[in-house]
Amino acid sequence: MKASAASLKQRVSRLIWRLNLQNVVFRIREIRLAWGVEGRAVDDLGAPLPPPYLRVQVAGGADAEFFLESGRQSIQEFDALLQRSGSGFAGARHVLDIGCGCGRQARWVLRLNPRLTGVDINGLLVNWCRRNLQGQWKTLRLGDDLPAPAGAFDVAYAVSVITHLREATASAWLAQVARVLEPGGRFLLTFHDEHHVNARPLAEDLARDGYTVQWDSLEGSNHLAAFVTADKLRELASPYFEVLDYVPSSQSATYQAVFVLRRR
Repeated sequence: MKASAASLKQRVSRLIWRLNLQNVVFRIREIRLAWGVEGRAVDDLGAPLPPPYLRVQVAGGADAEFFLESGRQSIQEFDALLQRSGSGFAGARHVLDIGCGCGRQARWVLRLNPRLTGVDINGLLVNWCRRNLQGQWKTLRLGDDLPAPAGAFDVAYAVSVITHLREATASAWLAQVARVLEPGGRFLLTFHDEHHVNARPLAEDLARDGYTVQWDSLEGSNHLAAFVTADKLRELASPYFEVLDYVPSSQSATYQAVFVLRRR
């Protein structure tokens, strides 16, 4: 019985992918996770919280406490890493949040520095930030140039963005981040490295290629999961950045590896 149920599930899954319906199924799952979730609408300081459906889209679940705490922990870690090579977020001239979602990290950066711009390909999430948070908020399409002039920022960060990009897109994206950072500007990004718990089945591919994609589907979305070794990412970034710090995924509060890069 279990074998037949598993076989049916596999056949249904293959049919969904063949008909290109995985995005519809994924959105239905997000609605189910958010359905009926209750909880506070503001954080401890009275700042608005995004509704459950938006929290699911960026955090994988609707729980308000997890949304807040995971964002706080990642920015606390980022700020400490920045201070190793200079000032933290509070001393930045202008901060760029790439893949800002509905402000899971930005709400904590804004408590340290109001000079923040957030960008994302999801207009629904960006619009919520625009209505409820300080800072500037912009929508762009995957593959667009970042909407800022050269050297506009001295600090940028991207949480789980490269994890949803194919290698060629990731390489072009790194060049764009370098363009909008001033020389010496610092960039923190998280990625699925070879030490990530979900990288084990891909160990052979990673050892051979350095960059591999699981569930290759709609690029830029949670359907696509990219894994890259620290050495490969260092190589991709090397035309524009030097690596200042590396925290393996097994040691990071974000559950992903963290690179701290400095613009050449």
